[in-house]
Amino acid sequence: MNIVGERRVQKPPFPHRLSAMKSLARHAITAAALTLIPSCAIPNLSQSPGAYTILTRDGRQVMCDGEPVLQESTGYYRYRTPEKRDAVIRQDDVASIQKRSV
Repeated sequence: MNIVGERRVQKPPFPHRLSAMKSLARHAITAAALTLIPSCAIPNLSQSPGAYTILTRDGRQVMCDGEPVLQESTGYYRYRTPEKRDAVIRQDDVASIQKRSV
């Protein structure tokens, strides 16, 4: 104990242990963050519904994730792009749809 003026000031017991505990907690949080962040950024390709290629009559190839679905009421195929956006293409423009091997 130290005496400051007329009051006694008590130092925390084992201050080196407190700083070690803070350091350990900081390292644990950093390790957890470094483990979780890359797993969120990497897409899981094994759970993809399938990759398809739409071949158009003018010779273009349109890549899509999942099988395109024909909306008979509108005459358009609806599909999802590799960038995870919904898109449509006219049924008259489609020559064939092929499943790609991933």
